[in-house]
Amino acid sequence: SPATAPLAPPLRALLAQRYADLVAHLRVSGVPYYDDAGVAERVQRLLLVSDFAYGVLRAQPHLLAPAGLYWLGSGGDPGARLLAGPGLPEERGAALAQLRQQRAREALRLIFRDVNALDSLEDTLADTSSLYAALLELALRHAERSLRARHGVLRDARGQAQRMVVLALGKLGGSELNFSSDVDLILAYPEEGSSDGARALEASEYCARLTREFVGLLSEVTADGQVARVDLRLRPYGSAGRLAWSFAAMEAYYQSEAATGSAMPGSRRARWLVISSPDVNCWRNCGRSSIAAIWITPRSPVCAR
Repeated sequence: SPATAPLAPPLRALLAQRYADLVAHLRVSGVPYYDDAGVAERVQRLLLVSDFAYGVLRAQPHLLAPAGLYWLGSGGDPGARLLAGPGLPEERGAALAQLRQQRAREALRLIFRDVNALDSLEDTLADTSSLYAALLELALRHAERSLRARHGVLRDARGQAQRMVVLALGKLGGSELNFSSDVDLILAYPEEGSSDGARALEASEYCARLTREFVGLLSEVTADGQVARVDLRLRPYGSAGRLAWSFAAMEAYYQSEAATGSAMPGSRRARWLVISSPDVNCWRNCGRSSIAAIWITPRSPVCAR
């Protein structure tokens, strides 16, 4: 029986049905499952609180094999684990599937640890934010690879390669993301320029196309669900504004339109998420760093701290 307070009969019946269904599914799938040493109680606690967890375990039953259960109970930074892996496959459909399956596995582990009191709330929120930062990074790398194949590498006026950066606001920017949150993003690039391919594009159009592909990899709904609901409406001029902005254009906008900070709600919890370009000059004042918070104070320059 589940290690919980007494349940109302409908909940008790639902839990019993789901647990029996899952055990039968494991048997049919040939997955070894040993429900001793508190395993049954921990799994039932998970099934009781999360429809999502039940769906993931049905789709990936190997997670309840001994090695899978050991992994579910293990700690560690999920974002670092994902970024240390081989990355996404080149074919877009396979990349969509892998990104969603990785998100599902890591999210399941975080929920398992949370409901079984293996992590603090602060650790759960920080690890969830780390997970989504890594998923965004993987999606951006894949979108960049796709666009480079068609239009070449984006370069500045001096011919130096440059990379679009991702600014996370709100709960992700503050490392307080939960699984029901939208992901609020602004996309930007260091300088105007163009790509160097046979079908060259100006930087603004290149990054607009890159943004569409990047967001699609995250938000498209497939048989494996979606990675995140992405909201770009906090960019300059909101839905009427360009999808991606140069740093200079963003600074000019915030100097003229955001003197009180009201044009960028949540900006005090914002940070750059591009972590694979440690030498990018991400903002005039932030220096050679890839992660920086930006702050807007009344009638003062935009600065990084």
